[in-house]
Amino acid sequence: MFGKVDCIINYAAESHVERSIEEPVPFIRNNVDLVLNVLEFARKVKPKAVVLISTDEVYGAAGAHAAYAEWASIVPSGPYSASKAAQEAIAISYSRTYGVPLILINCN
Repeated sequence: MFGKVDCIINYAAESHVERSIEEPVPFIRNNVDLVLNVLEFARKVKPKAVVLISTDEVYGAAGAHAAYAEWASIVPSGPYSASKAAQEAIAISYSRTYGVPLILINCN
């Protein structure tokens, strides 16, 4: 049904912080469902890479010159950053369990 897929890039997610605070349940469900659909698709088509573009907000509040080391503790401050942290955790689990080739990027 699908041709060869080299790379899947997931950057689309609910990202409006205020909306996540006003309506957290549908917001979080959307972001978790989104990454599950992407990863299940990846399991079927076996791409060379799945790129998950996340946010530095998964690490918590940042000052003007904040920098985080790779694999720093995840301590989200609100529903948006928590939903992105959940996406990361799920993606890492798919990489470890199913061999989905994951590239995780935390942008700010």
